[in-house]
Amino acid sequence: PGERWGIVGPNGCGKSTLLGHATGTVRADPGSPTALVGRGVRVGYLRQTAIASASRSVMEEARAGMVEVERAAAAMRAAEASLAAGECGEAAL
Repeated sequence: PGERWGIVGPNGCGKSTLLGHATGTVRADPGSPTALVGRGVRVGYLRQTAIASASRSVMEEARAGMVEVERAAAAMRAAEASLAAGECGEAAL
């Protein structure tokens, strides 16, 4: 738990393909060995094509891509708090 791993290697050695298999975004060829990610393991993957700004760190790039998700999560928490407080009207949702 809490481990973070990086995959480093020269161009063309299969880093992105390996991560694609781990995240399920790339299918293995029929008959190829497959690696399964264990239960409870969460795989986060920032595609190299997602890096848009050379002036930001990888963490800043990752966070920039999560803005909409964070907004939705905040809205959901607000709705949960309203419902827990007994508010049942349209405005609570």
